[in-house]
Amino acid sequence: MVVFRWLVLCAVVGCGPSVSGGSGESTGNEATGTSASLSPTGPSGESLGEDPTTENTAVDSTGSATGQVCEPGETRCSSDESLGVCAPDGMSWNDEPCGVDATCVPCDEQDGCTADRCVGPCDDPTTSLGCDFVIARLLSAREEFEDAVVLTAPAPTRAATVQLFRIAEGSTDETLIQETTLAGGEFVRWALQDDVGPAASWYRTGSTYRVRSDVPIAAYHHAPGRTATSNDSSLLLPVAALGTRYVVSSYGPLGAQAQDLGVPSYFEIIVLSDDTNIEWVPPVPTAGDGAAFAGATAGGTGSIVSASAGDAVRVAASNVALGIPIDARDLSGTVISSDKPIWVAGGTRCARIPVRTDPVGGFCDTIQEVLVPVQWWGHETVAAPPPSRGTENHYWRVYAGADGTTSFTTEPAVLTADNCPSPADFLDGVCTLPELGAWIEIRVANGVGFVVRGVAPEHDRFMVVGYLQSRRAAGEPAEASTDIGDPAMYQMVDTAAFGRSHVVTSGVGFSSDWIQVVRRVGGAAVFVGPIAISSWMDLGEFEYSDVPLNASSVGVQSEDPFGLVQFGYADPAQISPECSARSGSCASSYAHSAGWSSRGR
Repeated sequence: MVVFRWLVLCAVVGCGPSVSGGSGESTGNEATGTSASLSPTGPSGESLGEDPTTENTAVDSTGSATGQVCEPGETRCSSDESLGVCAPDGMSWNDEPCGVDATCVPCDEQDGCTADRCVGPCDDPTTSLGCDFVIARLLSAREEFEDAVVLTAPAPTRAATVQLFRIAEGSTDETLIQETTLAGGEFVRWALQDDVGPAASWYRTGSTYRVRSDVPIAAYHHAPGRTATSNDSSLLLPVAALGTRYVVSSYGPLGAQAQDLGVPSYFEIIVLSDDTNIEWVPPVPTAGDGAAFAGATAGGTGSIVSASAGDAVRVAASNVALGIPIDARDLSGTVISSDKPIWVAGGTRCARIPVRTDPVGGFCDTIQEVLVPVQWWGHETVAAPPPSRGTENHYWRVYAGADGTTSFTTEPAVLTADNCPSPADFLDGVCTLPELGAWIEIRVANGVGFVVRGVAPEHDRFMVVGYLQSRRAAGEPAEASTDIGDPAMYQMVDTAAFGRSHVVTSGVGFSSDWIQVVRRVGGAAVFVGPIAISSWMDLGEFEYSDVPLNASSVGVQSEDPFGLVQFGYADPAQISPECSARSGSCASSYAHSAGWSSRGR
């Protein structure tokens, strides 16, 4: 058996030591040594040369040079495997190995850290591989079917002992319900059966799950756990990679759906530490739960004070928001802040993509994503067209990640004044979003892809999210349509976060599963199992390939970094009789990124 190591979530800013500007933002000047060794730069980032009178020289309280090159005890990452520690006299740096399986992680202030440090593989905050994951069942149009968590052990040298714990509603006690040992490259799929709860705002203790492992593993959440009339999936992030600031990606619900299954757009939070304070600023009103927290107005601030570890919160768009059409009650762009790391997911119980006014009814599907903290967002993303299901359009949203404005371009140019409308600004091919959480939606024709680039990479961070179009309903136009699958939502991997190996597992009961691989033109061969991908489609400086996933689990590897997204489509004309007997016409989709890597490993 060939086993591949898969390291996945990247700190797009902070992958190497950096210099901070006056506002505390990274200037993007990275180095493998101390930041004091960097040359000064001008306003545009050009090198101004070294200043021999100040470099590596500390000063005392009077401003006089002390001759020291560092502060005693100060630390810096001297490489991925070693930590430099300033000598007691401040006159030199001493490199110390991080130890077996440990990695040096540069400090990013948004992590809440204070210094570069060595971390063990289970505590690495810069990868979506981890040893500790939390999960909550999310709203779905087919909540009667159990969800699934899929765990993969990619490490080639050590088996992983993995455990699944259930935390019952009203409790913080973890009850072990599953346990197994996975060799490298193996995976397990376990059911999640707790009640999903109301399709409304909801505060409770427990009603969650926890996965623990003694070595890093990858984890995914599928809802439901096999094909039904409504599906989606998410890459799970380990507790070590969670953050304190998020922007919600969701979509407007289909209000005309029978039994109001299109309501609501929402986000979900799991609290990890006692005395956690949480605030959110939504673009549309949110509902309170009638007890623990109140509703919030559009642009106002909702809050929860002193939440306890193990608490879980669902915040839904208000269903009594007068003057706001149901399909416009979209919590996308909500900014969530906390004083301690939290887990956040965003979704919609049943969304029709795109929003249409004619016909009123149509097909909708569950969409969900476990959200990536803003600290990990990047400045270059390849929006390759998803594997085609017909002649459908492709829909993308670009969410702003900077505290001020966020400016970006696309190649080829797909931005216009129409898809970059006010309060955004469009000028000479550049779209500028006004604030953190602002977003635009871009529609392109079938087969069209593009690359999004920040104008100032050290500042203009963003998240690109893909949305699969709904299948065609009666009364909808036949052009630019599909009869296969249904909506899904997926966050894209920034190019700085590409990795060199992944292990992917197929969904259960879908007509077709796909992986989409993206690499730079001229990159090293990418192998799916033992077979190299031979067919590529150009997209500027990048190229992509859509590969059918015909095995339940397979390794994907290359000597150069690449990105990977996984898709699953259910075709009502081909789906199994078993699925149709369970849930009627089985037309649905899922999509998620396979993983992110911090140092291109």
